[in-house]
Amino acid sequence: MKPFKPLSSLAIAASVPIALLAADMVSAITRRRTRRSSPTGTADPGPSVAPISPPSSAQSTLSAVSRNVRDAILITDADGRVTQLNQSAQNMLGWTLSAAQGRRLDDLCTLVDEHTRRPLVCVAERIKSGQPIVDAQNRIVLQHRAGHAVPIEAHGDLIVAADGSLIGIVLVLQDMSVFREQEAQRQLLAARAEAACRTAEGVNRSRDEFMAFVAHQLRGPLNSIYGWVQLMQGGRLEAEQQTRALEAIARGAQAQTRLIDELLDASRVLRGELRLERSTADVAAIARAALDSVRASATAKGVSLDSSLTHGVCALVDPQRLQQILGHLLDHAIRSTPPGGSIALQLLRHDGDVIVRVSDSGIGIRAEDLPRIFEPFHRAQGARSQHHGRGFGLELAVAKHLTEQHDGHMDAYSDGPGQGATYTVRLPLIEQAHAPSKRDAVLAPR
Repeated sequence: MKPFKPLSSLAIAASVPIALLAADMVSAITRRRTRRSSPTGTADPGPSVAPISPPSSAQSTLSAVSRNVRDAILITDADGRVTQLNQSAQNMLGWTLSAAQGRRLDDLCTLVDEHTRRPLVCVAERIKSGQPIVDAQNRIVLQHRAGHAVPIEAHGDLIVAADGSLIGIVLVLQDMSVFREQEAQRQLLAARAEAACRTAEGVNRSRDEFMAFVAHQLRGPLNSIYGWVQLMQGGRLEAEQQTRALEAIARGAQAQTRLIDELLDASRVLRGELRLERSTADVAAIARAALDSVRASATAKGVSLDSSLTHGVCALVDPQRLQQILGHLLDHAIRSTPPGGSIALQLLRHDGDVIVRVSDSGIGIRAEDLPRIFEPFHRAQGARSQHHGRGFGLELAVAKHLTEQHDGHMDAYSDGPGQGATYTVRLPLIEQAHAPSKRDAVLAPR
């Protein structure tokens, strides 16, 4: 903050509120305290102050401006004692004019440096010597008489007479509370906008990667189907080779059908249109069906399947969707486990919950990927993505959403790369004696 140069009389006159207060102060200093005599020579019982002529129109205008100006204006005499306060200064300081008059400026106006948290001393002397009240890079607050702090900007200058003699000091304080709030709000909005921009960029990037992934997954089986069809149409295949060709075409069509079903389920999830047809069901029977559905793919890859199922465990579920949940987890575990590995499916009851765990001895999950593995379109980096191009996201996101629509919860755990992974599904347990027998059609909420 740059110090002001001493004001001349013309400069004072050009500053409306300061000129008024300076003029009032000078008038107060030069006012003669004489008794007024009546025309008959008898003493007037009125106040012992010389009469003041009515203020001019310009003075009235200046007075009105001073009363209504928002900045706090304090004026002292040459010794630094307060002589004038406008109404804004009285409100900002918590002092009335009568209580403030005669007090030293430093005693009345307590300024605190926000950077050092120390009070600023000798403010009047700083102004007299031409020093800045506070460094330009720092901020100050005014300590209100009631104890609370008001963020301000302060400007001080000297009031000098025409002959150059010092009349007093003027200190102008500007309340920065509203500005600070607006500044904080702008910073908050800017931070939110930046975060939203980063999120949007991440979503767009994930979407592009997802579209590339879907195209790749659809193209692989399609190329196989197209290649075998061309060979069959050319008549260059023996009977045994034609059988292999038909099996390959069937596998490719099945892979495409599964992927398209997952895409449709994901679309229904996003639109909140996934329907559940609930009924009381034996979870062990559903788990066995899920195991049977993936047994062929596990055997073909050389991965062993083990199970430990507690019988008589019932839950209010959509049997088809629950089998889909467990099938997704088992299928994901098979593709994450190298040949010679193992997968375990465990079903038990615990604290009023049905707990289903799918554990594999596969490539594991990095700690940084764990919080996001159930996000749609998310693909983990590193070993898991290299082992199978599908990465995380689609089937796990659908499985998690279906679990939540069953009033359940799904989570994942891994000790890290190469340490395998465990997926846990928790569903509310229903005792068989109290289990409802009717089916309930439920529309999953958005």
